[in-house]
Amino acid sequence: MPARKIQLFTFFCLLSANVFAADRSVTDSTELLVSNPNTYCVDNHAGGSMAGITSASYTLEDATRDGANGYYCTTESYRGLGLVGSSDGTQGSGVFGLASGDEGEGVRGQHQNGTIGSLGAENKGVYGENTRSGKKAYLGGSFYAVSGNDKRGNVGRIAGSTGGNDYGVMGVSPDYGVYGICTDSNGVGVVGYNNATGASASLADGENGIYAKGSPRGAGAYFESGGGDALRVDGPMRVDGPMLVNGPVYGEIGPNNGAPFPRPAYDSGWFYLGANRNLKLTHNLGGDPFDYFVEISTHDRYQVLSQKNVGSLVYWHRMDDQYIWAGTKTSVSRIRVRIWVIK
Repeated sequence: MPARKIQLFTFFCLLSANVFAADRSVTDSTELLVSNPNTYCVDNHAGGSMAGITSASYTLEDATRDGANGYYCTTESYRGLGLVGSSDGTQGSGVFGLASGDEGEGVRGQHQNGTIGSLGAENKGVYGENTRSGKKAYLGGSFYAVSGNDKRGNVGRIAGSTGGNDYGVMGVSPDYGVYGICTDSNGVGVVGYNNATGASASLADGENGIYAKGSPRGAGAYFESGGGDALRVDGPMRVDGPMLVNGPVYGEIGPNNGAPFPRPAYDSGWFYLGANRNLKLTHNLGGDPFDYFVEISTHDRYQVLSQKNVGSLVYWHRMDDQYIWAGTKTSVSRIRVRIWVIK
C-alpha cells in the first residue's frame, strides 16, 4: 500500500468531458490536504497511485471505464477529506458526476451508519436516505420540489403536482396529513391564502380553531354534503349578521321533524294579576317597538292553558322600547307575556 500513498497537492480532478489546462496549478482548496500523509488515491483498474497524473491526462473517460469504479480516494485523518474538487470558472464544477443508467447516480456518498446521499439520481436532483430509520428525502424531483417519506408510508411534499393539479404542501399519513404548531398566543398553526382572489383560511388561529375569509364574491366557508350533514355544530352557534336560508328548517321534534321555536327576547314568567288591574313590566329591549311581536298566555287554577279572553278581558294596552303595560278586566290565576323582536 505505501506505493499508493501520494501527496494530494498534485491531485486536482474534474469529472467532466473537458480536460484541465496544461498550465493549471494546485489551488488553495486542495492544499488543505497536503499536511495529511495518510491520504491516498488508487486507480482500481491500473492498480497504481494517482501520483503523476498530469492535467492533460485525467478525463471523464478515465473515471467511467467498464468494470467498476474509476478512481478510489480515502483518508485516515480525523478531519480529512476523501476527495476535493475546485473550480474558478464562471460556470465550472468542482466535482462533476454523470450517470446514464436508469437507476444511476451522478455523485453518491454513504456513511457506515447507513446514511446515503446522492446527486443527480434519476428523477431526483438530491436524494438522501437513512437505512436504519427508513426516512428518505428528495429535492428537485420530477413532480415536486421537496419530498420525504418514512418506512411507514407517511409522505410529505412541497411545491408538487398530482393528477394534473399543482399544490403547495401535501401530506399523507394515517395520523396527521399536515401538522402545524405555533408557540405564540396570537400565531397561526396552519394558514392558506389564495393570491388570485384574496380568500384565506387558517387553523389554530389565535383563540379560534378555524378562521376563514372569502373573496368579495365568495363565501368565508363552503360546506357540501356527500350524503350526510354538510355541517354539524355540537353546541351554541353565534351569527353576527344576516343569515340567508333557502331550504326548510327542521329538527327532530315529533313525526314532522319540527324545529324548536326561537326563544323570546323577553319573558315575564307566570304572574298573578287580579281583576281590573294594570301592571307595568320592564323588558329593556330597546330598538323599534314596531319590530316587536307580543304573545300573552293564561292558565286557570287547574293549570289549564288557554288564550280565553286574551285581547278582550286580558290584554296589553301600551308598549315602548323599555316597558309594556298589561291589564285585566277579570280575575285569572296566571298571566305570561313574551316578546320576540322581528328583523
